[in-house]
Amino acid sequence: MSNPKGIMRLELLHSGKANDVYTTSDPRYLEIEASDRVSAGNGEKKSTIAGKGLANSRISSDIFKYLESYGIPTHYAGNGSTPSSMLVKKADMIELEVICRNKALGSFTKRYPCATNYVLSQPLVEYTYKNDNKDFPQYSDPPIDRKTIVALGIASELEVQFMDFITTRVNELMTDYYATRLQVQLVDFKIEFGRIPSSHGNIVICDEVSPDTCRLIDFSTGESFDKDRFRNSMDDPSMGYRTLLKRLTGEVI
Repeated sequence: MSNPKGIMRLELLHSGKANDVYTTSDPRYLEIEASDRVSAGNGEKKSTIAGKGLANSRISSDIFKYLESYGIPTHYAGNGSTPSSMLVKKADMIELEVICRNKALGSFTKRYPCATNYVLSQPLVEYTYKNDNKDFPQYSDPPIDRKTIVALGIASELEVQFMDFITTRVNELMTDYYATRLQVQLVDFKIEFGRIPSSHGNIVICDEVSPDTCRLIDFSTGESFDKDRFRNSMDDPSMGYRTLLKRLTGEVI
């Protein structure tokens, strides 16, 4: 995939928990800069991890290109103006987080009577309503079922079916990607979708697909290589990011 020509970063549009989003000289595109900021517990626990932004951006960019090569639509458009940024197609975000689980971990084990690391009989796709409005903490990313998504007008029934299909296919592809390229097991992940206005609302994967949005376990050691190291106060929370970037690109941070 070649970069759109002559696009320049302009103003900071939004600063999120982990990424900064900039406008560009072409209104069809944005630039996402991955930062070293890290948070957990809906922003209650915060810190920085040196090199995290670079690792996440490089891994996300590589995965987006990999998914595109298999016909999965994403918002990725090319490299950004810094090593930690990427150009993306501007999209209207759908207010959902879509989660795919291969094993029972995290919040899933708090909601259902199953042991940690229980292998699910088949990959499970779940939805949560994405709400970052601190004025309404009672609506903090609650689980939402497919009929409620349609009833609230968040997405149509066909769009939900499409997101189900794409998420299941992404799970197959990323399971292979992480196993063969990075020697880790994909336990679960979350992705977000948006509609590209210039393509009549076509839905694409947006945001990032990185160790911040995946649970990744090293095949040889069983160690966590994702944000769980920070979330669960493990030693050296930067280790997973550094190791994965080195395995992917050879870079040392």
